[in-house]
Amino acid sequence: MAVMPKYLQTRCAWVQALAVLALLLTTTLAGAADSPAAPPTWEQLGPEQRQLLERFAGSWDELPAERRSRLAAGVARWTQLDPEQREAARQRFSRWQKITPEQRELFRAQFQRYAAMSPEEQARVRENFGRFREMSPEQRRALRERWQGLTPQQRQRLLERRMNRRPPRSPAP
Repeated sequence: MAVMPKYLQTRCAWVQALAVLALLLTTTLAGAADSPAAPPTWEQLGPEQRQLLERFAGSWDELPAERRSRLAAGVARWTQLDPEQREAARQRFSRWQKITPEQRELFRAQFQRYAAMSPEEQARVRENFGRFREMSPEQRRALRERWQGLTPQQRQRLLERRMNRRPPRSPAP
């Protein structure tokens, strides 16, 4: 198995982290927007909700109201996912748990940098990643080898030229 250069590992991990952080951010924001004035008590939860939250059974009513609201909203969203979506979420969460705290912090910083980009820059990043994912393993290996052969200055110039290229393609109507 070919070893992926650090910048490509970081890019792949960055996109995975973006997906996880977007899910977490969406969950947090949606939980805040959907939160009822008074979070549900344990008895007010439905059977499926209680089953999913069973580790909180003994302490549910003592949890802070905001946390109970977020957990209840998250469980409500979880129950609406189809089996494939649930499995994909489990896999993303499992990958997130396996990375080091330093990697998590790097992903958070990269997510913040991405969030600060203009919509055009974000579109360009997504387009570039899409092109990378469409490459065959041989094409990726060749790209890695070319990248590794460049000096740091050449890499920087290439990145700058790449970012100043044509605007991203518009999606077909």
